[in-house]
Amino acid sequence: MNRDTIITIRWLDLSKGPQILHVPDMSGRYYSVQFTDSSKNTTFSYVGKRTTGTEAGTYLICGPDWKGAVPQGVSQISSPNNSALVDAAIVCDVLCKKSFFSC
Repeated sequence: MNRDTIITIRWLDLSKGPQILHVPDMSGRYYSVQFTDSSKNTTFSYVGKRTTGTEAGTYLICGPDWKGAVPQGVSQISSPNNSALVDAAIVCDVLCKKSFFSC
């Protein structure tokens, strides 16, 4: 049992266009967002403390055939197909957990 980490798993459907992920300033807190190609069970990108740091960031996740313009200040993450499995983890203390679950 992991008592100090919030974990979420989501599917992204990129067939109708890209999705935006905005990460707030994490103030040095450990977090990771892993993007997986489920057809091959391989990770194609990470966002998190070890790879992108803990400052705020915005990411555009798109499928392989998307040809649009990426807005200024946004980083592009290209998925090898039109679906992606996203697994995110945030290490939290008690106060962090209360703020996440208060809404």
